[in-house]
Amino acid sequence: MAGADKLWRLLEEFSTGDLSPDSIAATSGKYVDKMDFVDLVTGMGAKYVGFTSGMELPKNVHKELYVFHFNWNSQHQQPAFAENFAILLGLLENSGTDRKAQIIVKDYHDTGESLEMPYISHERNAAVITEDLAEERRELADKCIMQYNTVYFERGEWKRPIKMARVRLPCPGNDCSLGTHCDWICYKCHTSVSFGYDDNFLYCDCGRCWYKHWSFQCKDPRHGAEWRKYQDNTLLSLLNALEPFEPLNILILGETGVGKSTFINAFVSYLTYDTLDDAMKAKELNCIIPFSFDTQVVEQGQYVQTTVRIIHPARMTCFH
Repeated sequence: MAGADKLWRLLEEFSTGDLSPDSIAATSGKYVDKMDFVDLVTGMGAKYVGFTSGMELPKNVHKELYVFHFNWNSQHQQPAFAENFAILLGLLENSGTDRKAQIIVKDYHDTGESLEMPYISHERNAAVITEDLAEERRELADKCIMQYNTVYFERGEWKRPIKMARVRLPCPGNDCSLGTHCDWICYKCHTSVSFGYDDNFLYCDCGRCWYKHWSFQCKDPRHGAEWRKYQDNTLLSLLNALEPFEPLNILILGETGVGKSTFINAFVSYLTYDTLDDAMKAKELNCIIPFSFDTQVVEQGQYVQTTVRIIHPARMTCFH
């Protein structure tokens, strides 16, 4: 009888313990889901960092880098994981995403590191641009944003035209409920987008891109995450009809000889040339106000007082 009771206890432990068929099936099912996830994202171009592929993220990556940080075992059923996973799929699928960008999924369970919540970070040239893309998108949910085509985008601080205007246009969607002109900002740098009348480029803090290669996403909730575009001719007509920035008048006061005209001419040259070397190579002085100054030059071994007077950029006169 005692042997029968022991057998029943063993059977009960086997049926309900960690090694029971149900427990083994649940555990194996969890790993099957994880393998399906890894196969999906790696098949779409992402790199998996975890138990099977090393623990370290690539260093000195001189391009766009997106990293999905998560702990599969403790977080894959959380709403935050689903939110970030949707963003990850958008990065992998969206045709507007820079094809040179590297996308990495890092499983913190395999690395042994702690992680409070899943998130996606964005880096460029080894510098963090956005710490949490999901949080950033929540902040942009009530704003109208523009996106440039990275194939045609020119990064850097370009010399901007003098005549410019802030981009205030209606949404290109015919079914948009806003019906008003919106202030559009760049989806990456979050600064206002401006239009240059002289070159038809649109500028933000990221750089510039020709007007044809921008798409729009307004805050109308019915549009969702859809990006929309204008017809090229329609967009250019709307941009040229924008109200340009008002001229800014600056009053400079000072006694005679303190350098008011010199400062103004120097400031004009600063706006005209990118570097001092470019200014030195110019054939003519870039001056808008006549000015003069005294200096000393060496002639036949002696210092001679000389007055340099510039009446016109192309006419410079020296008086001894």
